[in-house]
Amino acid sequence: LQSVVPGGWLILVAVGQDVTVRVTYSILSKLCKVALWSLDDDSTTATVYSREEKNLENLVVIAVQKRSGVINTMACAWGEKTQDMLKEERRIMDEICIGRSFYERSSSNQLCKESIQKAAKALLEHGIVVLRDVFHKSHVDAHAKAVLSDLDAAITRLKHTRGVDILQPGSSKDPVSYRELAMREDLRVDLRDGPSMKNLLRQEDLLLHPPAVKLIAQLACNPKGQHYGGNFGRWNFDGHGPDGSPSPLHFSPIGAVVSFPGCADQAIHADTPHLFEHSDLPPHYINLFIPSTKLDEENEEDDEFDGDALVGGTAFLIGSQKLQVCERIMKEENRKERLARLIRPSLCIGDALLFDCRVLHFGLANQSPTTRRPMLYVNITHKWFVDPKKLGR
Repeated sequence: LQSVVPGGWLILVAVGQDVTVRVTYSILSKLCKVALWSLDDDSTTATVYSREEKNLENLVVIAVQKRSGVINTMACAWGEKTQDMLKEERRIMDEICIGRSFYERSSSNQLCKESIQKAAKALLEHGIVVLRDVFHKSHVDAHAKAVLSDLDAAITRLKHTRGVDILQPGSSKDPVSYRELAMREDLRVDLRDGPSMKNLLRQEDLLLHPPAVKLIAQLACNPKGQHYGGNFGRWNFDGHGPDGSPSPLHFSPIGAVVSFPGCADQAIHADTPHLFEHSDLPPHYINLFIPSTKLDEENEEDDEFDGDALVGGTAFLIGSQKLQVCERIMKEENRKERLARLIRPSLCIGDALLFDCRVLHFGLANQSPTTRRPMLYVNITHKWFVDPKKLGR
């Protein structure tokens, strides 16, 4: 079962005198976890063929789809959901996840045209999209090691030269923000421009901006309008005129948010404001998250990772990049809808997550006793946009 790629199909053929559709589904439910397979969704589980006749062996063929992505049901202290809510969260996770087909994995193209268009559509509609297995795991691992090395050096230097112990909040001087390190809150730090990280960037590009990511960001940030030929201002600033080509985007150097064991859930927030409040415009600022922590260490060796992990991650309120949705769900009387829109993607090394920085989200608690979780990130913005909060610009 583990050999089936995310979004792929499993076909079960059952033959025998006692075989029925009900018996076959019962066998299927024992083989496949609902966290990993769409057993509860009629659109992704189907009886392909059923022959039940006297004096003949019965034949039943059933197809079931593997989920494109999984969720972390252990995360978020206030996000306890009913079974129906979990079913809907898994359905949405499948909708926002783009799994790579066998063809895409065996060819030089990471994602085909249809997958890229589907990803851009999900990003615009839901404010978030997950791309499965698009980065080289060894490259991501190298970056994670550089981040943790720089973090250890920063912790030691702050403690010995400034009297700041970021591992013991409240026990020493309050930490302040520096160019290389900024506190997000207790036991969660933003790290950039460390010597190991910069040295790694000089050595290689690490393929952390694959073509598929760039194309999806371009499509989401630069939707082509019907009357693009009227944008004559594009002759300015070394432009090529109103030719409908996408405006260039800026990709920041790689940074990392590191969550230490014991850090709590963040408050719900958005990373950037809307440019205007009269209408929902396309995104001007997207974040690329690249997970770098192995999440399935608690799993038995033969078990496939089902998404539940102690180290947390990031949760999102889908669709909240839209003004009307955000205004409505943040009212206390609409807490039920807020919970219904909560999605907790569980990402593996090699995956990528793109989100509109106007979407509501929050870092999840790291409940692991020992694991420091670095989440690599890249800020993707229009060339003209500068976020004063971010380091390095």
